[in-house]
Amino acid sequence: RLNPEIPSSWRSSVQDNGNPGSSDATSFEGKGQQAILSYALKELPFKKANSYGITQLEDSTDFVFFASIEANLSADDALYTIEFSSDLKQWNEGIFLGKIDPNSSGNTLSWQSKTLVNDQNSQQFARVKITIR
Repeated sequence: RLNPEIPSSWRSSVQDNGNPGSSDATSFEGKGQQAILSYALKELPFKKANSYGITQLEDSTDFVFFASIEANLSADDALYTIEFSSDLKQWNEGIFLGKIDPNSSGNTLSWQSKTLVNDQNSQQFARVKITIR
């Protein structure tokens, strides 16, 4: 559970004008994969074409795979990560980029692969990992 004594436990309210004297957090009480996805995400991962792709690193000739999700802001019990693979056997946690989409209506969280996209690693796959605290 979140600890109000720790600054990283705080976030802005999901309701207009806040929610003084109460909480806007949503507790997870479901079971199974579909319940976790419904609780933690605003929409199914990678549904939009612009939520994943290959991009060139700034000030570099290297390319990486990136992926983003729309997290549910009130899902305080959810921990997110995106894992990447080039062979669907070995998966590695990506590098968290943060909230990088200023035009997002929600909480867009993004990661990039640690492995460069090149002739040896031309295929890249991503999967979302959600853990409930």
